[in-house]
Amino acid sequence: MSRQFVIYLVLGTCYLWPFDWVAGSDLYDQNEGGPKPLVCKRVEDDSEIDAPLARAYEPNILVPVSHRVYCDWRKGQVCNTEEFERNGGAINLGQDMDLGEESFSLFAHIRLRPRDGMDNWGGRILSKRTSYKTGWQFVVPSFYTRSISMYMNDKPGHITFGESMIPDLTWVTVGVTVDRDTFRKQNLATVQAYYNGQPDGTPYIVVMNTTLSSDAPLTIGHWMYEDNTLHRGRKDWRSPQRKRHVHRFFGDISDLTVWKTPLSPEHMVQYSDDTVSKWIGNTQPCPRSWRYFDCKCYKVFPTPLNFDNAWIKCEEQGGRLVVIDESPIQQFIWSLVVTSSDQDFWIGLNDTLNENIWKFSSGFELNYFLGQWNNFPNKFPDKEYKTDDCAELRKLYAGQWNDANCNKFNPYICEKEPAFCP
Repeated sequence: MSRQFVIYLVLGTCYLWPFDWVAGSDLYDQNEGGPKPLVCKRVEDDSEIDAPLARAYEPNILVPVSHRVYCDWRKGQVCNTEEFERNGGAINLGQDMDLGEESFSLFAHIRLRPRDGMDNWGGRILSKRTSYKTGWQFVVPSFYTRSISMYMNDKPGHITFGESMIPDLTWVTVGVTVDRDTFRKQNLATVQAYYNGQPDGTPYIVVMNTTLSSDAPLTIGHWMYEDNTLHRGRKDWRSPQRKRHVHRFFGDISDLTVWKTPLSPEHMVQYSDDTVSKWIGNTQPCPRSWRYFDCKCYKVFPTPLNFDNAWIKCEEQGGRLVVIDESPIQQFIWSLVVTSSDQDFWIGLNDTLNENIWKFSSGFELNYFLGQWNNFPNKFPDKEYKTDDCAELRKLYAGQWNDANCNKFNPYICEKEPAFCP
């Protein structure tokens, strides 16, 4: 696949930037005058930092000024597997910055890119943790659940705060906000994970009564102790072989951003959208409030309708009830519904025309009897009642599907084609 390029204008500066890459390959070639090694954006006076892009969906939403921005590829600050290897395993930023007793927010635009049979097991995006368990780490994906997690001292320790599984080979945004101010007198902090700008699960309340500051170096892509030695990794105690997995991040990181304040949900979605727009230009592939994934736009509609009316409403939106025919789409849809207070959602699958012949809203048949992927609990509709002809996604069962009566009233999920595919 040949490289394509797109030219776009950001704050009056014209950039030429790769638009399509071959997954798993080197993203740049030094022989072709590739990006320079990482140069961190170091600012002693916050007033010197440029404000985020003025191109906002809602001009009244102004994202707070960031404390640090790393991995700005447009400025030659490349952070990826190849760059980590060239730097001995991680990019060492020394004592460029630290987190102490203040509230903070972390954000990154990432793409997991496993290679040579090595997957991401506890990938350290940004780390500052000592051998004696002080410090902090922004970890995506987490060791077991492939979700968004943080380490913050020995107590509260390492906690998975997100609920969505981060897919491979797909650019997504991830973030965490830690509010230590609201309940400071009680020594409590509120932690919220974010996936693609949206809250990922419910907020956590954790005990936090000490500083997170440590004398370990600040590193991107791996974890270094205070003596600048790399952590050897962790054994998987669930496997008989007790295989040790290193905590390296395999993939690409851009726009790694730190604030010394907890961003609001409105700020986080704004910054996420602005970050994505810098890669694909100001024109968005999906309308406002629709979310982009893998060349489709998706939206959850909370108004309960029966299946037929939900089908009609999606068509009126220029789309159809969502087609979930592979695991990555299921994971993405789960990230959309996980924060909803609703429990069951119509998806585009039914057997209303021919009993036991289940078809997606795209017209394609679900051949579950031939082993085609699906998310029914037993890998096929149980048909508890003959009238259970329409499929719903159920939060109570971690996003598994259920065949239900089509006259039931549920919120629903629509999909439609984007204006273009980034």
